[in-house]
Amino acid sequence: MPQWAPAKFSSTAYARSTEQRLATARAFVATLGLRDTPVLVDSISDELENRYEARPERLYVVQHGKVLWRGGLGPFDYDAAGLAAFLEAHS
Repeated sequence: MPQWAPAKFSSTAYARSTEQRLATARAFVATLGLRDTPVLVDSISDELENRYEARPERLYVVQHGKVLWRGGLGPFDYDAAGLAAFLEAHS
């Protein structure tokens, strides 16, 4: 589990409904104090994942429908440091 992720969520069961997924997201937002940070939650049918998935996986920063930052192909070329630097520079 990533260092930043609260241990409370390490054993969260996989959601079986959109309502369960939303409840988990709300708890995550509350735990991290992200009241002013928009958080997207996919439907239980994974519409966003299926529409925008990147294979192989890749990290993106998207704002107002525009890709602002794109990382390398994962899992071997993830650029977590580059992502952190981008987010720091644009926060």
